[in-house]
Amino acid sequence: MKKEEYIEKRNALEQQMKALRTEYIETNIKYPVGTRVRVTERNGNFRDGEVTGQIIDYDKVVPLVFQIKKDGTLSKRRILVFPSDSIETL
Repeated sequence: MKKEEYIEKRNALEQQMKALRTEYIETNIKYPVGTRVRVTERNGNFRDGEVTGQIIDYDKVVPLVFQIKKDGTLSKRRILVFPSDSIETL
């Protein structure tokens, strides 16, 4: 196997993995992008945020949530969503 063949096969596999990831996210999405949510931690504290994307954490699709400022705009601060946290739409 030559270097060029290896690079071609690797790129093909990477494209296939990317396609599988996007398909998995699209079929298992709970909160679409742009949804306003309230993340309640297990100690009772809650924070309001907006879903800006989705990631795969092991075998679960987890939303990327950024905090909402008091004026209603998005903050640069990300809210970490743990399995013990509950998420509800606003």
